[in-house]
Amino acid sequence: MLASQLAIHGVNFRIIDKKADYTPYSRAHIIHTCTLEILDQMKISEQAIEQGIIANDLNWLFKGKKLLESKFIAFANITKFPYMLMIEQSKTERILAERISIETSVYS
Repeated sequence: MLASQLAIHGVNFRIIDKKADYTPYSRAHIIHTCTLEILDQMKISEQAIEQGIIANDLNWLFKGKKLLESKFIAFANITKFPYMLMIEQSKTERILAERISIETSVYS
């Protein structure tokens, strides 16, 4: 995400990553509202939403009993994205990489 933001602002950057490809195992499964808002500014939120699953509610369980329930609709008046997005990390990486590719070709 940072690389894309840097490209948008015309800042040169270099990505250094020991992995040669996208991660096959997700460590990050959820995109939160504030991140969706940034993706929206980058014009890629819809692409992520299309590839993910919207979670309107979150239930916290312990030993099979519900401890807490969160309903994100309560945030509808303060954000365009009153939910969390469940999406595989590799899909998020691909979306961001495609955006970086577009930005770097525009600002090269």
